[in-house]
Amino acid sequence: MIFFSIGKRIKDFSKVRIYSFVHSLTHNEGGEAQGQEFQVEIKRLYYPNGNVKLETNNRNGKLDGIANYYYESGNLKAREFYRDNSIHGLSKWYYESGEIKSERYYKDGTLVSKKDYDKNGRPLEA
Repeated sequence: MIFFSIGKRIKDFSKVRIYSFVHSLTHNEGGEAQGQEFQVEIKRLYYPNGNVKLETNNRNGKLDGIANYYYESGNLKAREFYRDNSIHGLSKWYYESGEIKSERYYKDGTLVSKKDYDKNGRPLEA
């Protein structure tokens, strides 16, 4: 159901998935290597003009890593970081001109602090 809703909203976009498998090795008390396999996926959504709209990193089906959002022109709109499907760390949003629009810091999905800027890069009063 969720995929259908998303598919309807973004019906003009194409989705590309790139899969790779990574092994994480640990050693037990006897010194033997033990591995765990997990799936890493990069998802990209495109504007009708072919430019990337959104690029996310996913691990085992959850957002994990960098998510980049782009304007239709191709300029970076935002960069956010995710950990285990929750926004975490510094999130930066930009005006299409490239000037910083806002900086927000999240911890495990909860907004901790934020700072907004005008189109000239000057901090706005809260």
